[in-house]
Amino acid sequence: MKLILAIIQEEDWKKIREIFVEKNLPLTFFKSKGGFLQEASITLLTVVEEERLEEVLTVLRENCKEREKIIIPPLPSVELLRSVPMPVKVKVGGAVVIILDVFHFEKI
Repeated sequence: MKLILAIIQEEDWKKIREIFVEKNLPLTFFKSKGGFLQEASITLLTVVEEERLEEVLTVLRENCKEREKIIIPPLPSVELLRSVPMPVKVKVGGAVVIILDVFHFEKI
């Protein structure tokens, strides 16, 4: 068995949830926040048999899209308040996926 932790953008969550329910994949989730942009994300956890691992990864690969976002970086100090920060394009989205072996699993 495998424990899959995936951190995805909140924008992708609705579609991922629908597919997991449709495919009868177990799912636990909680809201989280990214450290870089402080934007809402969802952390999902699922435990699946090894045979279904690729199915879960395919769902995530096909539905967690990378996007470009324009941000205005924060000023590092008060002295720089006279300058106007320029907007910067950054890539956001996709998914961070962590897969762990499960040595024992029990539903109680």
